[in-house]
Amino acid sequence: GIVILNQAERNKGIGAEAITLLTEYLFEALGLRQVYANILEDNLASLHLFQKLGFQQVGVKKDWVRFKNAFKNEILLQKINS
Repeated sequence: GIVILNQAERNKGIGAEAITLLTEYLFEALGLRQVYANILEDNLASLHLFQKLGFQQVGVKKDWVRFKNAFKNEILLQKINS
């Protein structure tokens, strides 16, 4: 997971750089073919970030996470090294 708790440090490219470095390492050094991320559907900032970095939505886990007496869907995103 990736979390930038300090609001003032968000939207500065830190998360994008971390994800880019990680995926490059996974694809190039470890030779992985694909990586995935699970993100709650209401976390629009994270969904946008991962999609901007080439991850594509491939599924939805319905009512996957219980939060304050309600259930939330989780979006499955995948990036395949081509």
